[in-house]
Amino acid sequence: MSIEGREKYPITFDRLIEAGITEAFRRISERYGLAEGLDYHNAWHTKNVIRRTKTILKAIASTDQKTARLGELTAAWHDVVQNFNTEEETIGLFTKKMRKRSVVENEETSAEEACDYLDALSKENGNAILFSDTDREVVRRGIHVTIPDFHPEQGTVIQPNLTHESDLVARAVALADIGAAGMDGPDIFGQEGDALFREENIDISDALRNQEYMSPSRKEFFRGRMIEWSEGQEQFAAGRKALFDAELQGLSKEEQEAVRPLFSKFDESIQGMREKTERRKEMPFDELVRDFGYTK
Repeated sequence: MSIEGREKYPITFDRLIEAGITEAFRRISERYGLAEGLDYHNAWHTKNVIRRTKTILKAIASTDQKTARLGELTAAWHDVVQNFNTEEETIGLFTKKMRKRSVVENEETSAEEACDYLDALSKENGNAILFSDTDREVVRRGIHVTIPDFHPEQGTVIQPNLTHESDLVARAVALADIGAAGMDGPDIFGQEGDALFREENIDISDALRNQEYMSPSRKEFFRGRMIEWSEGQEQFAAGRKALFDAELQGLSKEEQEAVRPLFSKFDESIQGMREKTERRKEMPFDELVRDFGYTK
């Protein structure tokens, strides 16, 4: 499953990869910094995905240096586009306002921007073939494989484009993108989940940021959603654990044995979220808000 590439590539290749990663972070920070209020799909998430991707590819003995670096580049660009719609729903006396990502469109556009950037690098260097068609296809597939869907029976996110035929870069980036529960444990997994909640629940963020009057009923409306999300995070981690072995299919036995120990923290994440949720149920509203990472 190795990716076609040169045995000895120019020394400039690593510098080009670093330039590509830097450009990806520049776009993310420019587009989705504090002004846009994206608590999850920002540079922090991308850094986590790059780190986990590198760890996975390093563990697989058949990964060559070029493949490893293309994996980092792919992870860096996988979320550079974050378009979304705002959906409102009236629930009793209140209006629930949610950010809904433009799934598929975001990933496809991110992949196009990444490939366009690689083409631009070649033009800047006298139309030299710095990245082959195969390289660009590896990056494109690696980003497309992160397109998410939801598995209702398992209560977790899945990636339908991850198949037995997926190459190493695509597989590593896909597993890394939603791999916190297995690879990092409850602390980082919990932080990522709380950040995604803050990002998606626009009405809660707006109310807290603008110090909107909080009646007891509004607080309970928000509290109910926060506790429900927290409970769902335990199921999310359990679902990731249940599907993990199937997602390794397509790797050789040796590669599976190398990757599996990296995902040893599912049970810690499940237990950690169970305990956190029980604590949260007893928290006063203001303490619960702080525990979710809101700074008001």
